Amino acid sequence: MSLEEKVKLAAEAFDARAVEMVKWHF
Repeated sequence: MSLEEKVKLAAEAFDARAVEMVKWHF
């Protein structure tokens, strides 16, 4: 797996976590 792919996966995981946080706060 290339570094670019790892970064993309990490960004997607981070986005999903951020969305969950927002859902819980509002």
